Amino acid sequence: MRRVPCATDISESESFMPGNRQVFSTAMNAADRCRWDSQWAEAAREYQRALGEFPDDAAARGGLGFCYMQTKQWQQALDEYEHILKRDPSNVIALSKTAELYVILNRREDAYKAYLHLAELYSQAGQGARAEAAWQRAVQLSPGNPEPHERLAVYYSGKKDIGMMIQERLAAAQGYLSRNDSAAARAQCEEVLRVDATNKQAQQLLSQIRGQKQATGSLSQGAGAAFPPAAGSQGVPSGPLGAAGNSATDIVTLSNTSGGNTGIMGNMGSAGNFSGSGNPGPAIAAGAGMGPDPRKRITASQVTGVLRQAQTFQTQGRFNDAIGLCEQILESGFDRPDARYFLGWLYQEQRRWDEAIRQFQTLLNDPDYALSCYYALGQCYRARGDLRTATMHFDEAVDRVNLDALTVEESDQLVQLCQEAAEAHRQLG
Repeated sequence: MRRVPCATDISESESFMPGNRQVFSTAMNAADRCRWDSQWAEAAREYQRALGEFPDDAAARGGLGFCYMQTKQWQQALDEYEHILKRDPSNVIALSKTAELYVILNRREDAYKAYLHLAELYSQAGQGARAEAAWQRAVQLSPGNPEPHERLAVYYSGKKDIGMMIQERLAAAQGYLSRNDSAAARAQCEEVLRVDATNKQAQQLLSQIRGQKQATGSLSQGAGAAFPPAAGSQGVPSGPLGAAGNSATDIVTLSNTSGGNTGIMGNMGSAGNFSGSGNPGPAIAAGAGMGPDPRKRITASQVTGVLRQAQTFQTQGRFNDAIGLCEQILESGFDRPDARYFLGWLYQEQRRWDEAIRQFQTLLNDPDYALSCYYALGQCYRARGDLRTATMHFDEAVDRVNLDALTVEESDQLVQLCQEAAEAHRQLG
């Protein structure tokens, strides 16, 4: 009888004959059942049995890696995910887990590179909110590197978020100055001045570059001493929040009292992040802690700060104040999807179903928010008693799930979504 090898027994140089597909399938099914019951050791043994038949199967490797993570066997988990990446460098699930494990194992440089790679893969796939979160994570790991700042600047430019684009361009300029790359730093400042000709910090940086062009030595030290961390024209601090350590998908925890989490499949993305997980932004014009009245028009560079203030109000339970700020943004002419989504969610929390529906319906063609909005619309219509329309929206949400990019954590949300859809169908008979 053949001994079942452990994952560590499988050598890259060994050659295996094709295994028994029935044994493999039986083991995978058993492993999935054990995982469902959080029986990690038993699940790991079944995945190892499956790998004894097909050692390079990505699903079995990934499942085993996840079991190791649940039991805090970090290096063993990393070995499994790295094995997957050697055969498929574009596997986003394995790459995201590898990046996470590098952080746990304090391999910060490796984690930084992994998050940059992950962001590029998400960007190429058109998953902007996930790319943004990965770039922000790279910034947290290595704030002085200009690359993620520059990529975020391009992303925010595409979203017409001028304030955040300026902030990231200036941060990138600082990073290039620290490398004594004055040409690249100057290019970033010129991009800022192209959209904001009066930006003081960009002008000061350019003056600094010109004044020290012929000098040798501490250009980057001079720039760092003369200027604080990159800020937009309104003084928005750059980089991660001091000790928050939050990714773009977990800034706001939404405990949806109206029936589930609207952040299904991670598409809360920018809605919880407000265009940058690490950027608290300026206080609203009237001052931090002030309510939204009397309403004043806000400028483009204030939008992120106002959204951050709305988030603060929401966490304090001041839903009406948070709603007022979001409405103020839209009334000022800034039709941002993150503001609309957050406003819709706030309406939903207050059981203002019709108003929530109107906001979510405006985002059904937005690639970053459509899935979440279909799910939220299903919840709102169900709350109104319109089960037929609710099931249509739940079904549409299920159809839009990208199974190829589904992470293990998101699988729980997918189960929740499917359960809600099934229950709505059951109630319809």
